[in-house]
Amino acid sequence: MPHKVTIEASSLLGEVSWGSLLPYLHYAHQLDINTQQLLKQLSIIPCTDTAARFPGWKAQQLLLALIDEANDELFGLHAAQFIQPASYNVLGYITMNCATLNDAILRITPYEKLVGDMGSTSLDYLPDRLRISWSCIYTHPTIKRHMVEHCFAAWTHYARWITGKPERTPIVVHFAHNGPVEADYQEYQQLFNCPVYFNKPENSLDIALTDLHTPLQQASPALLKTLEQHAQHVVATLTPQANLTARVKAIIQQQLSSNAVFTKEEIAKQLGMTTRTLHRHLKSEQTTFQQLLDLVRMEQAKYLLKESAMTIQTVAEYLGFNEVRSFQRSFKRWTGITPSRYRTAQTIQSTSCNY
Repeated sequence: MPHKVTIEASSLLGEVSWGSLLPYLHYAHQLDINTQQLLKQLSIIPCTDTAARFPGWKAQQLLLALIDEANDELFGLHAAQFIQPASYNVLGYITMNCATLNDAILRITPYEKLVGDMGSTSLDYLPDRLRISWSCIYTHPTIKRHMVEHCFAAWTHYARWITGKPERTPIVVHFAHNGPVEADYQEYQQLFNCPVYFNKPENSLDIALTDLHTPLQQASPALLKTLEQHAQHVVATLTPQANLTARVKAIIQQQLSSNAVFTKEEIAKQLGMTTRTLHRHLKSEQTTFQQLLDLVRMEQAKYLLKESAMTIQTVAEYLGFNEVRSFQRSFKRWTGITPSRYRTAQTIQSTSCNY
């Protein structure tokens, strides 16, 4: 019998997609756990539609029961080996069809709600790496630990699969929770093949900027466009008004990476609201669409000027500027220096770091 727990049936845990739970169930089945009986005891009806959604508190009940039955301290980590595109709903197929690993990663934040409300992802481009952080909304310590470890392990498995590069590894992995016993720690090392630290301020995984250019094996621009149109429609029906700033930034990042022509009106439409409503909600979060657009453009400009061989004009076009002069003026307003001076300074800094 599964361990009985009392969990408040609260909307605070949002929803999860059925596909996101399949890796846990497949791993449990491999351990000879009677998953069908367990689902029946919890009044959960198995679905054939991986996009089907049900309450997060019910998912928490299921995971606690599976973890208890498995008696595996690394249940979440081990379940990640069963990750498939459908585990991420349509987001899985979107990332498969992107051109590069960076393009795939940039699709996470706009569409991760398709997988469920378990947490939120943030991206931070640093001088030599991309830091991907994940904040889990679940507060139950057991669930939170297994979910976070599952998330990072699944990302790692999936990235290796879509790039066809099983040897690729993160630079470092940080977990906010306590570490395992020494024997179990070896399993983290074997999976991530990089330093893994615990009791850190946040859960994060660092990827080398050079790895972001890795092409994906099944890239299909035409299919990607179709999948994203569908995903944008679904997300607009699922996402609440909270944290609009992050959602707008994510959509701008995605549109820039797709070289898509976009406007405030188009982004408002993707969010399922009018431009007036978008303006009002952003104002309540003490920002504006233009401020967010400038912030994303600045972040992307710094990355492209430092890490790519694009000309200043090409960078300007990539960021949606009609004229290179307009980009140069904007960049100087953001940073205090021109794009060419910024690139030169970064090149000198990078060269000096090699000695």
